[in-house]
Amino acid sequence: MSQIKHHVRRVGGAVVTTLAALLVFLELVMPDQIARLPPGNFWMNALVRIPIEAIVAIAVLLALPERARRIGATVLGFVLGLLTIVKIVDMGFFAVLAREFDPVLDWVLFTDGYHFLEDSMGEAGAFGVAAGAVLLCVALLTGTTLAVRRLSRLLAAHARPTRHAVFAFASAWVILAVLGIQIVGGIPVAGQAAAELARDTALKVPQDIADRKTFDREVKVDAFRNVPDAQLLTALRGKDVIVSFVESYGRDAVENPDFNSAVLAQLKADDAKLATKGFSARSGFLTSSTAGGGSWLAHSTFLSGLWIDNQQRYRSLVNTDRLTLTRAFKRAGYRTVGVEPGVTFAWPEGQFYGYDQVWDSHTLDYHGPMLSWSTMPDQFVMKQFQQLEYAKKNRGPLLAEITLTSSHTPGHRCPPACPGSRSGTARSTGR
Repeated sequence: MSQIKHHVRRVGGAVVTTLAALLVFLELVMPDQIARLPPGNFWMNALVRIPIEAIVAIAVLLALPERARRIGATVLGFVLGLLTIVKIVDMGFFAVLAREFDPVLDWVLFTDGYHFLEDSMGEAGAFGVAAGAVLLCVALLTGTTLAVRRLSRLLAAHARPTRHAVFAFASAWVILAVLGIQIVGGIPVAGQAAAELARDTALKVPQDIADRKTFDREVKVDAFRNVPDAQLLTALRGKDVIVSFVESYGRDAVENPDFNSAVLAQLKADDAKLATKGFSARSGFLTSSTAGGGSWLAHSTFLSGLWIDNQQRYRSLVNTDRLTLTRAFKRAGYRTVGVEPGVTFAWPEGQFYGYDQVWDSHTLDYHGPMLSWSTMPDQFVMKQFQQLEYAKKNRGPLLAEITLTSSHTPGHRCPPACPGSRSGTARSTGR
């Protein structure tokens, strides 16, 4: 019986050690973007990679005395678990925002993400996802730390063959790196993904500090601040200007042959209708300061003339008295209004931009169902703008910035179409 128990313990120990080694190895070779995952058979592609971080860590741990080795293994395991969490978060950020996670500036976005989950899945679903994410983080930190500690004990117990293996793999890594050997998808066999991520993450803090100093210099350059009111926007005098943000498919809608035929046909038909009324349309493309989310950064870039691509720059901007495009129109004699159905709380930024009136989710007087993140349908917003501002008699020139929201993200419900005469009814039920 004792032999059976001993055999079971040996087998169990071998299984746990194998799982620990597999966990550590996969965390080292896992990329921070879904697009960088090796195509085809992930396991086969991953198993032919040699992570330099593992070689260096083993060499360092073997050189340490026992007590220092335990402490070193604990620190290395915790750091590796933390980097793995950063990789997972980066995957989400690249998928949604087309950029990596900034550990200094991006914490506020987790609150926005949680509210989005609440709108899409309900409070219980959002809480479940958040709780699952926290448990995953705890499991990764704990599991990785224990795994590295276990492996360090095993390698120290077999120090001589381990040193030979380290030398062999280090030599192979150098040769593969020099030759640039790659697996399918252009991924190098001589890997260093974890080291690069650790470096980039550590550099974020000094980079953000340097960027803040750079922006402080940029925001002081206010070329049109002292231009006399009578000389501002002279080519637009007497003309209404409406800037509407419709956040949907972007330039793919007109350039992607998979689905642009219907869009192009509609644009052609609309151009013809405009021509019969004496109007014409022009199209062009701009490079946005953000993608996939963070639209307020793009709005502030447009209205301020400064490149606002992170939350730090945004907060710094709205705490200045810089001349914005909205204020320039106001000084030129325009009534300036913001139509912001996505604003559900106090919005002091409206005063910075210089709006005479902000129509938000409360003052637009919509009482129908929300459409996931969007507080109301875009069609209702446009109809309310028509009634509240554009159709006023004997008004002066108007500058309106309209941020539409129901085209912003997919909704969990799609209200049925209704005649135009009903779509703008205040206190609408959404049907």
